[in-house]
Formats: sequence, C-alpha cells, structure tokens
Amino acid sequence: MKKKLRGILTLLCTISFLFTFSCGVLAATPDHYANEEGDDGISYTAPLTVTPYQMTTSAEKDGNLIIVLDPGHGGKDPGASAGGIYEREINLAVATYCKNFLEQNYSGKVTVFLTRSNNSTSLELEDRAVVAATHSPDLMISLHFNSSTSSSANGGEVYVSRLEEYALTDLGKQIVNNLGDLGLNKRGVFTRASESNTYWTDGTRLADYYGIIKHPAYREIPSMIVEHCFLSNASDRTFASSDANLKKLGEADAKAIVSYFNLGENINTTTLANAKATATKRLNDYYNDLTLTAYNASYQAKIEQIYQDALNRINLATGTGKINLTINRAIETIAYYPTTIAKFSDVKALDWYKNAVIYSVENGFFNGTSATTFSPAASITRGMFITVVGRTAGASSTTPASTVFSDVDSKAYYAPYIAWGYSNHIIEGLSATSFGPNQAITREDLITILYRYAKEKGITLTGDTGKTMANFSDGNTVDSWATEAMTWAVTHGVINGDNQGKINPRAYTTRAEAAKIMMTFTKQS
Repeated sequence: MKKKLRGILTLLCTISFLFTFSCGVLAATPDHYANEEGDDGISYTAPLTVTPYQMTTSAEKDGNLIIVLDPGHGGKDPGASAGGIYEREINLAVATYCKNFLEQNYSGKVTVFLTRSNNSTSLELEDRAVVAATHSPDLMISLHFNSSTSSSANGGEVYVSRLEEYALTDLGKQIVNNLGDLGLNKRGVFTRASESNTYWTDGTRLADYYGIIKHPAYREIPSMIVEHCFLSNASDRTFASSDANLKKLGEADAKAIVSYFNLGENINTTTLANAKATATKRLNDYYNDLTLTAYNASYQAKIEQIYQDALNRINLATGTGKINLTINRAIETIAYYPTTIAKFSDVKALDWYKNAVIYSVENGFFNGTSATTFSPAASITRGMFITVVGRTAGASSTTPASTVFSDVDSKAYYAPYIAWGYSNHIIEGLSATSFGPNQAITREDLITILYRYAKEKGITLTGDTGKTMANFSDGNTVDSWATEAMTWAVTHGVINGDNQGKINPRAYTTRAEAAKIMMTFTKQS
C-alpha cells in the first residue's frame, strides 16, 4: 500500500554516530522518497528469536545463489496508477522477466523465487519476509514503480538498508546504472531511517523506515527496494507502458545481479575449491576469535546457527559470488550483535581488533582507558603490559608494592605486577634502578616479556605456522637478545608480519595489537 510522501528529512548522518555512509550510500536525502508503506512502529529491540536458516538437502538449490523477487503490492492493493497503468501488474511483469532471464541463462548458478505469482495475491509487508525466509535466500529484492505529487520527479532509484551488515549498496549502484543505460534518470542509491524512533535489535541504531527492508533484515536476509521510474511522470509512464520496455527493466535488474555476483564466471573445480577453502578459513578464524560468553544466551545460539549455516552454504556453493556474499553476510551480521561487556565508543563493530578487545576485557586482562573508551591506537607502556601479563597469571594486585626500581611508585597500579614480574625473572629493568613504566613498549620487548613468562610457567603453545625470522624482510633487524623470543612468537602465530612482509621489531605496540597478542597466546596455552 502506498503512503503519502513526507517532508525532506534531516541528513541521516545526524541521527546516529553509529551509522556512516562509508559504504557508498548517498549522504543527501533524495528530493522525493520511495512512495512505499514504511514506518509501522514495530521495534525489534529484543534478541533475535526467528530461525530463518533452514537449509534443505538439495545441493542443486542451496549451491546456487538463491534470490527472492518481491513484486510489490498485489490483490486489493494496486500500488501506484496512472494512465491506465497499475503498478501491481507491471511489478509482476518485471519480476517475471528478471526471473526468466536469470534462470534461462544461468541455470545451475541461480535459483529465483517470487513472493507472488499472480495479481490476486495480497501479502502484508512482514508476510512477504516470512515467505522469503521459507526459501532460505541469499537476498531479497522488492520491485516497484514510483509516484510523486510532483510530475517532474523522474528516473530510477534503489533503497538499501541503513544497517551496514544488510546493505548491498554496490548491487544497488549497478541496478541504477543499468536503468540509466535504458535512458532513465539515474537518481541514486539511498537509505531511510525510521521516523517513529523504531530501533534495531541492538537498541542503539534506528531501524529502517521501509518494512520490506526491515522485516527481512530481522530474518537476516539482505533486501532492497528498486523503484524503476515514476508513473506520475509523463515520460517515465510512456516508457513503462510498453511490455518490451518492462522486459528491458527486468533484464536490466538481472544483468546487475549477474555482474555483482559474477554469475558469468567460468570457474574450474580447483579454483572453486580454493575459494571455498579461503572463505572457510576466514570464517573459522573469525569464529575462533569470538568470546561467546560476552553475548547473552539468545545471541550465542544465533551465532552458532549463522556460523554453521555459512559453512554449509560455502561448502555447497557453485560460484564465488555466493561464497563472498555468505562470508561477508555471516561475519558482518555477528559483528553487529551487542555484547554484554562495556561498550567502547572507539571500538567499532567491524574493527579487526574488536574480538580481541572483547576477549581481553571479558577475561580481565585489560580495562578501558575510561568507562567509554579503550584507546586501541594508543601505544601500550611497559607498566601497562606487565600489568596485563600479571592479571593473566592471576598475580596479586595488592598495593603498595615496593620494587628495586626508583621510578616505580609503590602506590601505582602497575607496582605489584612489576614486583611480581621481577621476582619471577619475567622482566628486567632498563638499568639496575630504572624500569621505565611509562615508556612505550616495542614489539620485540613485549614478546620477550611474554616468552619469559611462558618459559617460567612451563606454558607450551599449540599453534605452528612453520615460520621463522627468515620469512620477514626485516627479520634480520631483530636485536640478538630478542631473537629467540621473536622466533617463538612467529612460529606459534602470536605475532604476524604486516601486509608488506615486515615484522617491525622496534615499532611500538598499540593496545589493540597487545589485546590480539594476548588473546592468541592464552587461547593456545
């Protein structure tokens, strides 16, 4: 059902600092919004309870890219209408042409379902999401034509989720570009946030305005709205009145899908197997880095479900497009699940160190630098790091603690850990009387302390990368006193080189890097 157009919104970026337009969605609001029924006021603030992932035993179906096309409106709801054209009918025509093109030309790579196959069927917005979920799809696309009180509004546009884990923005851009190739105005790709303070399941981000995007997302199905052109515009309406043009529109949508998901690839068995192995490793690495106890029971169950489903989809996939969508969808969905530990404003959902920070805080190795910040990019000091190691070992934190170092205040938080580390032969001073507790610690110094701790406590690590210092272009720059420790660390994967093959032994260590190192170390212990 159509709704009256509302006024121009304030820029979405002022709504919440948690959402940015880094994914490529237009930051400015369009001059006319998609004329679809939207903000129903339903808030999905409780933990997820639905079970959308119902894998069938059909490898032919589940190995394909699975798409649900939703021809908007239907039944007693005609949608937009003008000049004897009813949106209900032409939405179904475009969806059918899109489905036919994909399945006729890419059989064995894509399977397409429709939410309705005739013009008498009428479904509410949430019911459409329920129907889509029965097919366990990889994505859902709702096909429409627009209408406006202004006859000058024209062209095609796409709406994607404002929630980054469900926003297929680049696919939307390809659809808009394909519509432009047909001579239609390219209006762009947009998002629209709830205007009735409807929040997402994390309780912090506003949900999507459009129900046909919001309800599928709750079932963890990425979805979008395609508005092909305006029936209220004379030129667009003339274009849409031709069945030949409706076929062109359906095929334009289909060709964007083909391009985005690389359905035209000629992939051999070895290449496909390698793609599956790479994706599986990435998923396993991410999953193994998670601290499940940092989530409530409902989200723990959902994480397990998504993880297993992604493994299944990757294993069955017939092409790289489905593999890439599956791995990104799984990781990004889990990344945005709220944890039960303190939330730090400077640790974002998709930061590479997020899981390490959660793990380290959950296990008491680290505290934040304030109630709301972790300072991941700040250098960790020698005093901070021996404190982390001491907490890991369960050393006493009782102060005051005297040490042999004149620059260590006996009442400082790190004093008891320095005293413990020195008495257990884990640390040495910069000199006989100086420890330098506030001095930033280098990577080789940090690793040497951790290595001494492992040796002193008889800790044996299980990981084995097979690497030595010779695998790094600057491996020969490691100081002689740190070579044994650094070799131990790279062999067991406690540290890795950068993307240029350097180990950077004398670089200062950030708090984020230290958290990752401690997580890797303790999980192998």
